[in-house]
This record gives sequence, structure tokens and C-alpha cells, in this order.
Amino acid sequence: MMKREKLTAVLVIRLPKEAIDKLGEIATSKGLNISTLARMWLMEKLQENLRRSKI
Repeated sequence: MMKREKLTAVLVIRLPKEAIDKLGEIATSKGLNISTLARMWLMEKLQENLRRSKI
């Protein structure tokens, strides 16, 4: 059986502790993991920018 190519990669970012704390609060209130919420928001913003600039 062939090994499947990895479709995701890891991105490490530094944020102020206050931003991480707020992100955690929002994620918890939505029943999400902090990483899941951050990824969702990042992908939404990326899609917005791609649509706007048509890259």
C-alpha cells in the first residue's frame, strides 16, 4: 500500500498572550478548540483576499 501524501502543513505563529487568551475564550464559547477557530478565521480571511484580488 502506498503512503498518502500529506495534505496539510504546520504553521507556527506568535501572538500576544492577550490575543491568545481572547481567542481561547471565543473558541470555548463556540465549543471549538482554539486551533480550530484560528484555522477557520485564517482560511476565511484568505478566501476573502483571494476573491478580492483574484490571484
